[in-house]
Amino acid sequence: MKIKQLIFSAFGPFTEKHLIFDQHEKGLQIIYGPNEAGKSSALRGLKALLYGIQERTLDNFLHAAKELRINGCLQNGDGKELVISRRKGRKNTLLDGCGNVLDEQVLNPFLNGIKLPLFEALFGIDHQALQQGGQEILEQKGEVGQTLFSASLGSHSLHTVLEQLDVEAEELFKPRGSNQKINASLKLFSDLKKEIKDISLPSRDWDIKRHELDELTKELSEIQSELKNNWREVTRLIRIKNTLPKLAGHGDLFREQETLGDVVILPDDFVTRHLQTVKALEAAQLLLDKTTPRLDGLKDEVEKLSVNQDFLDQAETIEDLHARLGGHRKALQDKPHLKSEKEQLLTEAEYLLKDVRPDLDLKDIEVLRPILSRQKTITELGNRKALLLSSVKQVVTNQNETETQLKAARKDKNNLPDMASSEAINLTINAARKLGDLDGLIYSTQSDIQKLQSLCVDDLSRLSLWDGILEDLPALSVPNRESVNHFEKSFDDSDKRIQKLKEKAEEIGTALKAAMLNLDVMHLAGDVPTEEDLVEVRAVRDQIWKLLRREWIDSEDVSLESSHLLAGDSLPDTFERRMLDTDELSDRLRREAERVHAMASLQASEKALNLQLSEINQGLDACTVEKSQLDDEWNSIWTICRIIPRTPREMRLWLDDQEKLRNKVEQLKEYKQKNQGLERSRITHIKLLNEQLVDAGNKPSKSENLEPVLTACEDLSKQIDQVNKQRDVLNQTIDRLDADFESLSDEHLIATKELESWLEEWRKLMKGFGLAGNSTPSEVSDITDKLRKLFDTQKDAGKLQIRINAIDEDADAFQKQVVSMMNNMLPEENELSVEDAVIRLNSLLAENQSNKKQLKQINTQIEDAKNEIQESKSTIEIMTGRLDSLVLEAKCGEHSQLEVAQKKSDEYRRIKRELKAIEQELIQLG
Repeated sequence: MKIKQLIFSAFGPFTEKHLIFDQHEKGLQIIYGPNEAGKSSALRGLKALLYGIQERTLDNFLHAAKELRINGCLQNGDGKELVISRRKGRKNTLLDGCGNVLDEQVLNPFLNGIKLPLFEALFGIDHQALQQGGQEILEQKGEVGQTLFSASLGSHSLHTVLEQLDVEAEELFKPRGSNQKINASLKLFSDLKKEIKDISLPSRDWDIKRHELDELTKELSEIQSELKNNWREVTRLIRIKNTLPKLAGHGDLFREQETLGDVVILPDDFVTRHLQTVKALEAAQLLLDKTTPRLDGLKDEVEKLSVNQDFLDQAETIEDLHARLGGHRKALQDKPHLKSEKEQLLTEAEYLLKDVRPDLDLKDIEVLRPILSRQKTITELGNRKALLLSSVKQVVTNQNETETQLKAARKDKNNLPDMASSEAINLTINAARKLGDLDGLIYSTQSDIQKLQSLCVDDLSRLSLWDGILEDLPALSVPNRESVNHFEKSFDDSDKRIQKLKEKAEEIGTALKAAMLNLDVMHLAGDVPTEEDLVEVRAVRDQIWKLLRREWIDSEDVSLESSHLLAGDSLPDTFERRMLDTDELSDRLRREAERVHAMASLQASEKALNLQLSEINQGLDACTVEKSQLDDEWNSIWTICRIIPRTPREMRLWLDDQEKLRNKVEQLKEYKQKNQGLERSRITHIKLLNEQLVDAGNKPSKSENLEPVLTACEDLSKQIDQVNKQRDVLNQTIDRLDADFESLSDEHLIATKELESWLEEWRKLMKGFGLAGNSTPSEVSDITDKLRKLFDTQKDAGKLQIRINAIDEDADAFQKQVVSMMNNMLPEENELSVEDAVIRLNSLLAENQSNKKQLKQINTQIEDAKNEIQESKSTIEIMTGRLDSLVLEAKCGEHSQLEVAQKKSDEYRRIKRELKAIEQELIQLG
């Protein structure tokens, strides 16, 4: 990524500061400048542009936080450029060149996944970070050290590789893990080792168990052999025991077979055939005995029934007469009522005719029918009269009302006063109103001045460490925030180093105490042999051996040289004792190798910890001297302010308070200037408004405030506008009423002519109907209603006469048909009435139809009975033949002996089956 432009519109100490890097030639571009020139602020601005402005940034001392703005132009390796802008905020802080919100992801192709911490380590390394990185390189740890190593690669690959290796290592093994591959394998190995130990058996115990198994196997073989011999004898005796009862039963069955004598063995289905034949024979005989009497009874019933075929042939005609009998009776009953209703309708028609035309009879009413045919014309013409009269009346009323309103409007116009236009006064009012509420602004500004003055005094009293006055505060020269932040960071780093060294010293001290404690524990548990002890014992042993050889082989006197080694013993005894000591110490070194190794490790650890503790104490002394120098530098930058500073954190808060107080002092000055301008403007506008009041003939206002004068002028303007508006409205009203009055006069003339024309047309129409010319539309409407009712009544009376005639004709035809039927079917009963004759005929028809149906059913039953008797006789003959054949098959004399022969055959079969079963069992038992 290449940075082509950096524009600090409002950030830190910068305002519209432009840095251009768009040269075409490749090369390194350096930004340099003296201390406090803003290099660190520019670096923070670059980080803020790429990653966002910190929420609690300290770069808002010149510009408000919400006004902070950084612009820039970036170019990636493909030559693609991106113009962006960054503002202060919590979200949507990245903008394009037009101020539109951009997604943070658009920076990914330019940053290549580098996060802020890594960016600071790669491109924001200062002197202190370099020192820290060098120390971390020596200690083989730290992000800065990794960054310095990977800088030569042009990327952060080392950091990525280390992170990958850490992840892979954690997947393989964790000290307290359980699911990692190595952890799982170790656990499985431990479990298998424990399982092998649990299921393993010592060789001595295995030999004992194997010997016991051999003896028990031998003993089991002997017992099984004895058991097998005994079981053979038991089996033989059981066979004998089971055979004896069956032999006795076999003899009994032979004797029982001999008692049966000669037996005819019948087939297996003989019993079934015998039972079926007997049952069929009994059933046929029973059916024959039951059917014969029933047949005789049916024949007697047939002789008792009789059927008249003539009635059956005339069944349709008789049923039709019977169906029409109800209607005939109903018509005869309705006939008197219909005649009465007809007479009543004719009477009502005569009364209606007398009301309309008393000079006419009912037979002459057809001359009145044309009136009904023109009823629509009469109705329409009658309805027009009311409309024409209403129209004339409404026009006269409207003329009177319009004339009254016209007089009142002219009177109101004459009563209005004469007033000039309100344009001039409105211009003056608008000019004053454009300034807003001047009185309120002045009052608010004066109130703000008093409050701000009080706040400044209070804040100054609380601003410790400085004894100046408010007026001197804006010119007070104080250190900038970057210096304070630098010293704060330096103090914090120094304290952290000291604290880190103290914690490390405490940690090493704890480890040293633990090592010394472990050494004491080992010493209390007994002396631990060492290689040095073995070398020393062997050296003494070799020295005594040399003396002994000199004494034995060379016959030298070595008593003087060996006196300090013998301790009262002879030289051979001393050598032997030393020899045993050496062997014993060597054996102990082998047996107690772990203790020896632990002792050596603890001693080495103690020595290394003492060395580290000494180095840490030297570092603490150096850090103390460095902090003392830092205190002197910190105090020196506050000397020009005549302030004895506290800690940088406290002094940054003091600077915040001082900056806020300075802003308040400047704001107080602005408020005072603003108040003076407002006062001058108010006086000018009050003067102009009073001049307008005087010009209108009113007294000027004596108020010092602008609002009462404005109110008086606005009231005057409203009064002028209201009077002029009333005059315009009255003029429009008078013109409108004059036009309305002329229009109403024309309407009155037209309405009068239409009414006269209607009267002439109405008289002609009434004369044509024979009615008086002065008849009203309502009277004519009443006459037409009565005429319509008259004609409807006459029509209904005619319909009733037609029904009466039809009843008479139907009754005469019905009577003739019944008399003819009676003469043909029942001449001996001619004296019956028509109704009784129809009922008698229908009754006889029903009786004959019932007898015919019963006769048909009985004949069917007779045929069925004859068939059943024939079938029963045939079945009896067949079954008797079958019994005879069964008697021959059983070789018996008669039918009754078949059951005895069947039982003897069954008993013989049973004995044979049991004998065969016993013989089979004897064969199986041997």
